[in-house]
Amino acid sequence: ETVTDYNDTSWIDIQEPTTIEMMLKKMEEFQVGCKKMPKDLRSWDAFIELKKTVDDFLETLPLVTQLANPSMRPRHWEKLQEVTGKALSVGSDTFKLSTLLEAGLLEVADDVEDIANSSVKERSIEIKLGELSADWSVRPLTMAQFKNRGTIMLNGGATAELMEALEEAQMALGSMMASRFITPFREEATEWIARLSTISEILEMWLQVQSMW
Repeated sequence: ETVTDYNDTSWIDIQEPTTIEMMLKKMEEFQVGCKKMPKDLRSWDAFIELKKTVDDFLETLPLVTQLANPSMRPRHWEKLQEVTGKALSVGSDTFKLSTLLEAGLLEVADDVEDIANSSVKERSIEIKLGELSADWSVRPLTMAQFKNRGTIMLNGGATAELMEALEEAQMALGSMMASRFITPFREEATEWIARLSTISEILEMWLQVQSMW
């Protein structure tokens, strides 16, 4: 297999971890082969071009690996298009490795790494926010018997645990909001802050009223 063959690899195949690992191993072998070639040949244009192709490919692969991360969303590809000035239709069946290589990733390597790293950090927030949403969308209240009037009181112990969990969730949201990677989820996080604050206020008032019975 040659660099030309690798350039033809579809993006779907690139996203398979073993694909890049195999490419990296093969290209390192090419690089070692170049170093072992006779010194007389190293001044030839063909050798210089071959070595540059191999070196550039090896240098680009780590960037490709980062871009192949499932955390990359359309918004990240849009940013990548802006910094490269190239159209990157990653969702297209015709999107290949060559498309990325021709976009000149090495020239904007720092920007590429920043975009890829941001996608990972944002994905982490997305997961945490999703877990919080699933946890707090439905939370049962534990009730207790009040004299002979039925189960109309909040259970003290269970409610105290609920209030503690509520405080932890609010602190977690506060940490998310303090992150520079919150932007795509700021609106959702803000809504949850308001909801949990309302729940907290209602429970506190309920407990105050109960204490006067």
